[in-house]
Amino acid sequence: MEPRVLLIRPAPGVRVRRPEPPNDFLPDEPTSVVEHPYWWRRLVKGDVVLCDPAPEPAPAASPRKAKE
Repeated sequence: MEPRVLLIRPAPGVRVRRPEPPNDFLPDEPTSVVEHPYWWRRLVKGDVVLCDPAPEPAPAASPRKAKE
């Protein structure tokens, strides 16, 4: 079973460290993280917010040749 992934970002004005080494801070843009109790605690506390996943790009319509 694949681990679930959350798309989160820090709440405005909050700096949040990652629980795994190198324990750096989350960037301000949305970041994918593996679901973990640490992240759920941060969500409940309001330190991070869930982000909507970016919409999948729609396939480009292929140009149709006009019949002669």
